[in-house]
Amino acid sequence: MLMYAWKNPYYNWDLLAYTAASYSVEEHDPAALHAKSYETVRKEIPDSNYRLLVSAENPYRRETASNPMFFIGQIPLYRIRPLYVAVIYGLGKLGISAVEATRAISIVSAAVIILLVGAWVARQGPAGSVAGCLTLVAAGVFEGARLSTPDALSAAIVLAAFYLLVKGFSKASRALLLVSLLTRPDNLLLLAIWSTYACFITRGFSISRAEYFFLLGTGTAVYLAITYFFGTLSLKTVLPLPGIDAVASPAIFLKNYCYALGRGLWGALVNESSLLLFLILGLLGGTAAGWGRSAGLRLGSIALSTVILHFLLFPAAANRFYIAPYTLIGMVFFRTFWEKAPEREFGF
Repeated sequence: MLMYAWKNPYYNWDLLAYTAASYSVEEHDPAALHAKSYETVRKEIPDSNYRLLVSAENPYRRETASNPMFFIGQIPLYRIRPLYVAVIYGLGKLGISAVEATRAISIVSAAVIILLVGAWVARQGPAGSVAGCLTLVAAGVFEGARLSTPDALSAAIVLAAFYLLVKGFSKASRALLLVSLLTRPDNLLLLAIWSTYACFITRGFSISRAEYFFLLGTGTAVYLAITYFFGTLSLKTVLPLPGIDAVASPAIFLKNYCYALGRGLWGALVNESSLLLFLILGLLGGTAAGWGRSAGLRLGSIALSTVILHFLLFPAAANRFYIAPYTLIGMVFFRTFWEKAPEREFGF
């Protein structure tokens, strides 16, 4: 599957933005940065795919392709993943083009996720392998492997953090959760949910209040530093409705939010989204497991809460935004309805 993903990448528009973000480390002239980014991508991908990225039928893509200042104005929304951009930049210094770098990052990250899931189900034999594969496919891991986005990298770091957590390496786990903010700042939501759960709700993975406030404070500081130094996140980026000021008034904001939420729910129904599937699996798994019978199974409750709150805050149903929590929910679901084997055999 990874070989297929490598040979059949999905050249999404974000490829242009992340290419420009990596070049912007050294190139600051808007016109030169615009020309260099588009020229690099044009040379690296098939003509048919490039034409889609600059299609005149799409107003946004037409404007970014023809207007350097408008295009540069979008880059801060992508520079807020500084670790991802830094890896692209670093690989560029090694002679690897930005296009190939984004593909390599996604493929390697997907491979790490597969290894982590394999480690979780290693003792369950063929049936465990089937469960792991089904989870990987439904969670969008192979979809993420084909995209030029930081989503697979972010998911790999988050899943590695929780794998270390269930193995008893709590300090390393917390450090990785903080590092994950450098790939997707909205991972602060997951950090906040887990730390709150660990401090006030559960005794498994428990942390003290001092540790809780340190984690949450550090995470918030990292988030604010990223948005200040690398770009900006605002309600307009949460509710990207062209031509409408999302914060003009409470009434307009509510109207826009309801529109975005309805559009997200509709997307979950008609597009290739696993949102509803994993909401159901999470509820079934949590109910059958008594909502946290073991320390490992409590991860399902944390993952489900993250999916719900993330969707309410950022109403988008694409699988790539939820790879890590989907994978955790899938593993917990299969563990819950597995034969009554000792929990340690499942890696929890």
